[in-house]
Amino acid sequence: MISFSHNDTSITNPYESECGRFEMPPAHYGFIEANTTVTIHDDGRMGRALIKTLETGEQIRLTTEDGLSVPANATEAWIELLDPTHGLCERHPVPLAGTLATYVQTLTHLTEIELDATLQRLATDSGCGEDCVKVLDKANELIALAYDVHEEILAATARQLSIFYYG
Repeated sequence: MISFSHNDTSITNPYESECGRFEMPPAHYGFIEANTTVTIHDDGRMGRALIKTLETGEQIRLTTEDGLSVPANATEAWIELLDPTHGLCERHPVPLAGTLATYVQTLTHLTEIELDATLQRLATDSGCGEDCVKVLDKANELIALAYDVHEEILAATARQLSIFYYG
């Protein structure tokens, strides 16, 4: 597993924030765009990659699968660890932050439901009175809170899937 340290946190996906909940540009972690020798081809081809040089002299590169360009709008990036004396040490795919978040959203059948219109209709059409409307409004607040908790659970699931899948 390729990782680097940022603010005393081990980062394995430079497209995510330190907590793994938000999308983050690799530049936040010190990656810069540069011309590189394509490591997966042994013919001296030149490509482009996002590069971070570690204190040990090793480089972490983010590139497309073919090694020829920066993974800007790709659905998947490749992360490489290069040692200055031994060349390519490790290489594997890393999901872009949006890709994993999109996948996690498909794992649940729960969707956010807008209840304000329904509650307003009940308040005006049901004739249940002011006290009933207050109860319904409180129920709406609790449901909104439940959806917030639901989003936190999705974020935690995404982090756990990332840890499980990528170590």
